[in-house]
Amino acid sequence: MGLNLDATAIDVRNAYRALAKQYHPDVNKSADAKSKIIIINEAYEVLSNPTKKARHIQQLQYQPTTTLSAEAKERLYQDWLRHQHREALKRKVAEMRRREAEEAKGFIWYFFGAFKVFGYVLLTLILLMITVLPIILFFTEPGLTPQSRMMLLLPTFMGGSFLSYFVYQSFFAGRKKR
Repeated sequence: MGLNLDATAIDVRNAYRALAKQYHPDVNKSADAKSKIIIINEAYEVLSNPTKKARHIQQLQYQPTTTLSAEAKERLYQDWLRHQHREALKRKVAEMRRREAEEAKGFIWYFFGAFKVFGYVLLTLILLMITVLPIILFFTEPGLTPQSRMMLLLPTFMGGSFLSYFVYQSFFAGRKKR
């Protein structure tokens, strides 16, 4: 990136932005623009992280004194470039799988959410019938004995209990306390 070893974070960011604008594949149509932007991104990733930067500086200080031939350097560079492309592809595939899983999960929750609402409505109607019907019979049926009237109130209290528990669980139990 053309920086000194003691470059600040602002210098690194400014150099990265300038090089990214210059070599971005959408702007620069040269054949090696894509490989250069990968190198620039890698350099920025290393230089913007203080830990990685310190490790990089330490590696620069302890480089072996032997020099490589131009062919060996090119071979190393091509190997590194292939590795970067593989890693980028792996990240892209992982991101695509994560998005597909989120979309599938969203669809499943949306699809079964309709059945969940239908189940809530049906359960509420059943519990209301268990609760309200005995009360109507209690007051409208003239020939009931006191014992049969008491037997009509039992499902009313049970239905009311279930209904209140269901309402509590549905609307209040799952909410976060503030």
